[in-house]
Amino acid sequence: MLKQGSDIAILSLGTMLDVCLEVADKLEDIGVSVSLADARFAKLFDRVIVRNLAISHKALLLIKESSPGGFSAHILQFIACEAFLDNGLKVRTASLPDEYIDHAERSSQLVSAGLDVDSLFAVASQLAFDKIDSGQAKYFKNLGNK
Repeated sequence: MLKQGSDIAILSLGTMLDVCLEVADKLEDIGVSVSLADARFAKLFDRVIVRNLAISHKALLLIKESSPGGFSAHILQFIACEAFLDNGLKVRTASLPDEYIDHAERSSQLVSAGLDVDSLFAVASQLAFDKIDSGQAKYFKNLGNK
């Protein structure tokens, strides 16, 4: 656990930890209490940490720089089977899109995928302030333009 808060929990996997730290700092700047956990390993994931995050927060944001499914799907299945969604836990996932990504600098790819600090801050803010919107809003809006 890198940060312990009470409003929103961010669970980072892999290369996204630095971005998640920036997102958490921006959220704290606007008064949101943030927990930040580094999953470190996709298998075996730490069920105790995930359980505690789901119990003690109203929202959970899963962030990874990989394709949809996989780790996020595993965590979502665990959360559903443990009935944490029955009590109103809001969950969003943020990952790379399921499409070809053009070669570019990593930072440009993250922006186009909605995995940059500003995009993730927007998603996390919506979760924290009970606004309903699809995750990775920038990415999905861009899809409509293709």
